[in-house]
Amino acid sequence: MVFDSDFLELQNWVLFHNGGIQKANYSTAKDRAVAVFFYSDFEEAMQIFKIKGFRRAIIAYWYDMLIEKRNEYKLSSYERYHNYNAVARILEYLRGKK
Repeated sequence: MVFDSDFLELQNWVLFHNGGIQKANYSTAKDRAVAVFFYSDFEEAMQIFKIKGFRRAIIAYWYDMLIEKRNEYKLSSYERYHNYNAVARILEYLRGKK
C-alpha cells in the first residue's frame, strides 16, 4: 500500500494496535510501498477502513498494480497468496453493519 508518510490518523491507529509501518521489502514492491502490520481481532481490524483515505489508498495501489500487470501481460507474482475468502468475509461484514 502507498500513502503519504504524514497520514497521522493511520499511524496512530497502527501504533495503538501494537503495530508498525515499514518499507515493503519484497522484490516487486513499488518505491513508495509500505507494509502495515498490527494486532487485533477481526472486528477491531475492520475499524481501519473507517480511517479517512485508507480504503482509497488500498484501492488505488491495487488498481495501479493490476493495470501495470495487464499492460505487461503478466500475472501477479503473489497470486497464490491472494485469498478471495478473506475479501468475501470483509464484504460480508461490511454489508451486515449497514
